[in-house]
Amino acid sequence: MNKIAEKIIFDASAEAEKVLQEAVAKAERIMAEAKEVGDKLLQTAEAERQAYSDAAMAAARVNAELEIRKRRLSAEKKVLDEVYKDAEAGILALKKTEYLKIIREMLSYADDGDEVMISEDDKQRITAAFIAKTAKELGIRLSLSDTYAPISGGVILKGKYADKNLSLTEDFRELRNETEPELWRALFGNSNKL
Repeated sequence: MNKIAEKIIFDASAEAEKVLQEAVAKAERIMAEAKEVGDKLLQTAEAERQAYSDAAMAAARVNAELEIRKRRLSAEKKVLDEVYKDAEAGILALKKTEYLKIIREMLSYADDGDEVMISEDDKQRITAAFIAKTAKELGIRLSLSDTYAPISGGVILKGKYADKNLSLTEDFRELRNETEPELWRALFGNSNKL
């Protein structure tokens, strides 16, 4: 399953590069805002130091640093959310032929007799004829469900004994679990330092 997600990302590398550049720009804006908030918090902490004893100042500084870290972490998480959301949107925006190559790869995981559920948004791209042709190529029986799945794209295979969620949302959830630390470092470096 992870190879499918990686293939999706590699197939959309040009779009992913654009998304990543936009995400980096967003990250820089968000980080600037976080720094401004952090600077204000530090200024507030300095003013409190003048008014309180050294013990009170130490507590205020720790709280300010924790608040800065919390806000920075929140801002960085929003950027990562946007990166993955934009990457998924890039896949959904692919030309029909490219998108159907991805769907055909997903269907290669189907078992004989599976019912293929798609999103309502995909009904113009993923047709019963496409499913029948792909099933014939795979040497199995597949049918297109009359019920739409609550997914953004990809497919859900309803099997006799088990279902397989091959939706883009699920693929990107798995991909995020595997790639988020590396992407975080690439975008933000060691941002835990104040």
